Amino acid sequence: MDFDDSSDQFVRPPEAPVFTPTAAEFVNPVDFISKIRPTIEKTGICKIRPPQGWTPPFAVNVESFKFVPRVQKINELEATTRVKLIFLHKLFKFWELQGVVLRVPTVNRKPLDIHKLYKIVVEEGGYDKVTSGDKWTHIANTRMGLPVNASKCYPSVIKSHYEKILLPYDMFESRTRHAQSVPGESLTVKEEVGDLTNPEVTKPQFHTAGKNIAVSSGAKIEEKTTGVMGPPTLPRRAMRDRSKASYLESEICRICSKTDNESDILSCTNCDESYHRYCLVPRVSRILRGDWRCPQCVAKEYKKPTEVFGFEQSNTPYTLAEFGIAADKFKQSYFNKASVSYRDVEEEFWRLTRSINESVTVLYGADVHALTNGSGFPTEPNDDLSCEDEKYITSPWNLNNLAVNERSVLRYVSGDVSGMKVPWCYVGMCFSSFCWHIEDHWSYSINYNHWGEPKTWYGVPSSHAEQLEMVMKSRAPELFEQSPDLLHHITTMMNPNTLMANDIPVVRTDQCAGEFIVTAPRAFHAGFNQGYNFAEAVNFCPADWLPMGRASVHNYKQVKRFCVFSHEELICKMAADADNLDLTIAVETHKELLAIVDQERKSRKKLLEHGVKNAERKAFELLPDDERQCHYCKTTCFLSAITCKCEPDKTMCIEHVLELCACPGDRKCLRYRYTLDEFPALIRNLGSRVEAYQKWVRDSRAAFNTTKLKDRVSFNVLRQLFLEAKEKDYPDNNLFRSLQRAVKDAEKYVGLVKEVVNRKARSRRHTDPAMRSAARRLSIADLKKLCSELAALACNIKDSGLVEELLKKGMQFQTDVHEALSLEPREREKLVKLHEVGLSLDLDLSEMGDLEQAVEQTKWIKDVEESMAVDEDDLITIDELIILVRRGHELPVHPDVDKVVTELEELLRLSQSWEEKASICLQASPKHTLSTIEAIITECKDVNVYMPNMESLKESVERSLEWKLKAEQALNPSHLHPTLDSLHSLVAKAKTLPIKLDLVNNVNSIIQKVDEWKSEAVSHFVRKESTDSLLDVLLPRQTSKPLTPRKKQQMKKASRQQRLLKNREKDNSSVMADRLLDSKFATENVYEKFASQEVESMKLERLSNQTADSSKLCHCGINPTGSMFQCDLCQRWLHYSCSDFSSNGPTSKSETIKILLCSNCARSNRPKLDVIHRILISLQKIPARFEEAEAVQYLTERVINWQQKALMLMEQTDYRQLNKKFSVIKAKNSFWKGKEAEQEEYEKHLETKPLPDHDYISPQNIPSKKTDYPVFDIPDVEPTKEFCQKLEMILVEGLLVEVTVPESEHLHSFYKTLSEYNLNGLQPPPPLKAKPPRKQVLSLRDENIKSASNSSVSINKPTQEAVISSTTSSHKETKSRRRKGDRKNSTGQKKKKRIVIEITEEEEDWGEYDENCAAVDGCLLPDEESISWVQCERCKQWFHFACIGMTPKELGNGDYFCVLCQPSDSDKGDLVIGELDSKSDGGLSIKTVDDPLKCSTEDGILVFPPLSNDAMS
Repeated sequence: MDFDDSSDQFVRPPEAPVFTPTAAEFVNPVDFISKIRPTIEKTGICKIRPPQGWTPPFAVNVESFKFVPRVQKINELEATTRVKLIFLHKLFKFWELQGVVLRVPTVNRKPLDIHKLYKIVVEEGGYDKVTSGDKWTHIANTRMGLPVNASKCYPSVIKSHYEKILLPYDMFESRTRHAQSVPGESLTVKEEVGDLTNPEVTKPQFHTAGKNIAVSSGAKIEEKTTGVMGPPTLPRRAMRDRSKASYLESEICRICSKTDNESDILSCTNCDESYHRYCLVPRVSRILRGDWRCPQCVAKEYKKPTEVFGFEQSNTPYTLAEFGIAADKFKQSYFNKASVSYRDVEEEFWRLTRSINESVTVLYGADVHALTNGSGFPTEPNDDLSCEDEKYITSPWNLNNLAVNERSVLRYVSGDVSGMKVPWCYVGMCFSSFCWHIEDHWSYSINYNHWGEPKTWYGVPSSHAEQLEMVMKSRAPELFEQSPDLLHHITTMMNPNTLMANDIPVVRTDQCAGEFIVTAPRAFHAGFNQGYNFAEAVNFCPADWLPMGRASVHNYKQVKRFCVFSHEELICKMAADADNLDLTIAVETHKELLAIVDQERKSRKKLLEHGVKNAERKAFELLPDDERQCHYCKTTCFLSAITCKCEPDKTMCIEHVLELCACPGDRKCLRYRYTLDEFPALIRNLGSRVEAYQKWVRDSRAAFNTTKLKDRVSFNVLRQLFLEAKEKDYPDNNLFRSLQRAVKDAEKYVGLVKEVVNRKARSRRHTDPAMRSAARRLSIADLKKLCSELAALACNIKDSGLVEELLKKGMQFQTDVHEALSLEPREREKLVKLHEVGLSLDLDLSEMGDLEQAVEQTKWIKDVEESMAVDEDDLITIDELIILVRRGHELPVHPDVDKVVTELEELLRLSQSWEEKASICLQASPKHTLSTIEAIITECKDVNVYMPNMESLKESVERSLEWKLKAEQALNPSHLHPTLDSLHSLVAKAKTLPIKLDLVNNVNSIIQKVDEWKSEAVSHFVRKESTDSLLDVLLPRQTSKPLTPRKKQQMKKASRQQRLLKNREKDNSSVMADRLLDSKFATENVYEKFASQEVESMKLERLSNQTADSSKLCHCGINPTGSMFQCDLCQRWLHYSCSDFSSNGPTSKSETIKILLCSNCARSNRPKLDVIHRILISLQKIPARFEEAEAVQYLTERVINWQQKALMLMEQTDYRQLNKKFSVIKAKNSFWKGKEAEQEEYEKHLETKPLPDHDYISPQNIPSKKTDYPVFDIPDVEPTKEFCQKLEMILVEGLLVEVTVPESEHLHSFYKTLSEYNLNGLQPPPPLKAKPPRKQVLSLRDENIKSASNSSVSINKPTQEAVISSTTSSHKETKSRRRKGDRKNSTGQKKKKRIVIEITEEEEDWGEYDENCAAVDGCLLPDEESISWVQCERCKQWFHFACIGMTPKELGNGDYFCVLCQPSDSDKGDLVIGELDSKSDGGLSIKTVDDPLKCSTEDGILVFPPLSNDAMS
């Protein structure tokens, strides 16, 4: 055995259980501890934390509380350390008695463990066996743990130290033990100890260290007097003065009885006996200087009895305050830091217990009597407590009340037993400890830490109590030899790691302030204090302790230990008071009484056999304990005792009657407390109380002891027993708790069995897993376990047979599944049926997984077969194929599945390949030909999979073939050419097809020709920036509201896309356009009807405009002002600025007459008829029909028809005569032009002289002489009203036809001439005059601007800017400046201030603003947050400042006159007409007759000064 089994590092044992009772559980401590007793018995100790709020006050008077603490040396507490210290003490004393001071040598730089070396050698058989067996190397390297070092021979060193220090001591001990074992043996006789021939034994034993020693420092054996190493010398008083001595005075050796070699004789300091140094065993190497004692004197010293180890009491009493100061000071100075962890203190404590050289002494105030010094818990009377703290006086957890609790048997023990019935107080400091011990009579104990630092506890359960005692005896046998009851002294510790190394379970815990520690009966416990604290402890004994108490008394007899009280007396006293006993105590007391009475009967029977016949009654309870103790075993007698006449005061228990004396039995006397006949009365007294309980116990035990299943009680019976125990408040013992657990377990199984049965019933109704319970299903193993657990129950449960039946069905199901799965091929119907059976069982069957897999496999194979067996109209898709393959891969491996999966994967590969090819063909650029696609489709026809792209490709082929057929029919028509829409439709369809079609180019070429023809027609017909489409121009116009200037400007600014959108809307909404290509259009004369409607509509409009009032003439809504003209078609009067006829309207070839049309009537460019002929010729080359072509043809027919009408009119007599008349008048006017005076003279001449006889004189033949003036014979013809109306209608029809023909111009010129001469009242009204604007803009595009012969000047209104001339001051300031004269610039020219405002056209409706703002050129719709207005002083109309080009600041307080209301003196101006010249400064000037006028260009528009009224007219 290795004695150095404790490592330097302390390993903390596991934690003890901790309980935190609720307030309800905390009511009675005995009940709660009985409840947790099974746990405490397993660990020995436990910790209890009171509920929150349970804080008893500390009731000790701190000032008067004084105690004398114990003195504890920490390194003397541990058993093995104490043994080592005792050994070293003896060893040092052995050498000290021989005058030698021993010092421990060092080996390998460490002190040599002499005790360990000594024990190892003894264990190995002693010095002789170790030496002869050559075990020194094993001891040094293996047992002592020294390193193997060739340069230092540690085995030799160890052997040398043993021979010098330990061998003499061992030989002395051997001789001493031998002398003690053999009576009369003396140490003075020379004995052969060991092998005296051994030179190491026979040579001198003490010498100085020589060269043969292999250590740096050897054993130092010094002289006691000088302490200097040297050879032993004879003591001075023992040395003889040979010069004076005689032979008679010579000393004789006590061993050899010789007087020779006087120089080698040693004299004992005590007895003066003489010995040769070589006669001693072992021999003395030299004569020592100082005191020397002979072996007999040394043996006498060893024979002196040693005191039993115990703690000394301190010489100084302490108060709590004084002890606290000392405790805190010690801990602070020892650790030298503010805070120390509990773990560090714990490790340091156990390190100190193992230390030999380091001794720490502490104080411990243990076993302080609470009766004399006061308890920490409040007791009565106590006037210092508050009302809230008075409850703690009677609290069951008050340790003063716990020992005498109604359920603690200690309340029946007579007297106040201190430490058991009365608490003891403990005042601890750091390292102060309580050693391993068991409570008296193996009772429970409870400890409460009132305040301070924790106490660290260690506990061992009672089941290992004997094992702990054996370990301690084996580790420290010397201590138990000296004191067999060592563990009862509470003075010996042993490291918990040592106990744990010997398979003894140890637990630990830290008891903080306010926590309880409970120890179980016979549970060893020990511990120490972490620091200054105050604790209190007491014992208590519930009913379950009684058997343990009887066993403790029996143990005490064996170790001859005194009892604290008599266990027999306690039992009898409780039996006598049976009516007042707690039922739990009564039951246990009854059992104990029966056992005690039975033992007593047997013992008294043995007395009779020994001849004891005398007896007398004795009231043992009245005797002191020391008078009734057994003289042999020290037990306290109560029921009986034996005395003898030879020694009347000597008492023995009847078990040790033979140990009393050798006297015969008749001299002995039995002293008894009860006769044998009195015991039944005590038993009956208790029996009547526990009879019902015992019956309950018998029935309960019978229920638990039944082994056969059929003989077990039912659950109802077992539950009835439990309810009976609860109603009658039977003891809360193991039987009750077992019954409680059994009922609880049975209730659980009742519910489980019911659930299993119900689940099975539900499963028969619902095979769908979703319809079944979501609770965990039982497996076959669970069912087996359930059946075994049901069989292990103490009762039978209803329907448990159904569970067994279900188990059998489940096992049969497993067998059937294995058979079905092993079949080849597998039968799907059978598998499905088994699967339904498995679902109906509703069990967690492992075979269900395999079965479901097999069902899924067969189902999958069936799905594949069904999917592949469909017709061509319902083929399987690639996605479905992928899903099937994925499902196949997810299934477990099986040959059938693998085969089908392989086939499906090949099919999937082919289908995906063809699908990819089809996708490429669908997206190919350039597209593939139709033949190529058809070849691909033919090649993949055997793949029976629905492929979307391939189907699309097939559909595309079908559509392509259909398209090809239609295209061939369109390109080679049998009757009519295809329409343009059908051709567009063919091209659009061709674009959607992913196949290259050869005929697309042919169709596109026709469409291109159509587009080219339309472009040419548009260029001839549609005006630039027109909002009308070609079809609108070609077809008869519809009745529509005229466009306002602002709307017109908006339409001009609209993007082409918007105009096309509007045109498209018009086309779509035009009924005539939709019916042009209809075959019934021509037969029903639809075009002629619409043309007639157009003419009639224009008649009405002309009539309306001719009779309209002057205020509603122009569609701008502004009163007549400036120059105006009348539209030749609709007869509406308009401002020049409101129409753009000058740039768009056609003129006659002679440039003498211009057809004036408003913007609504001038729809087209009116191409000439020969252009129409060219368009029609090109149309014949286009093999397609479209609306515009039909419209041109109808238009041509309409033009031809109108020409015929015009020619017919021109052939009439009226027309010819009127035309002749107008020619003569024109010739006359031309001849007399500029000769007004001559004409007047000539006309007077004609009055007297008749005209020449001719009809007409040409202007070329006019005579040059006055006398030769021609005579102009003007026909006397007048146009009729019918002729004028017919002429007017033909002109209207000619203007409605959007084509220029000569007849139209001729008739228009004729009509104009007719109007100018006011024939038949047909002269139109003169142009209306109005005040012109203050600045006019003259368009450079007007080719007639230089012509002074024109009767009116056409002025275009700007489309991007409105140029308005205005002053920035008031009207009065303007007049003032003009009277003073115009300002001139540096060049001398007049400078006129002009403000140019840009008008932004909005997309919104302008109607609301047009009605409110009266601006001439339209409202600008200002969008500012605040809009300023101004009113004209003359017309009282309102204008926006933004619309008149002014600001309120500029106007100031002056009056405002609008453009139409300006004063007359500011309206004068001159019209400047001349040639444009460029100037060096970038400006332009107009050369006039009077003076060139400077003008400028703004955004491409010429800006002139104001024009006069004459010029405007």
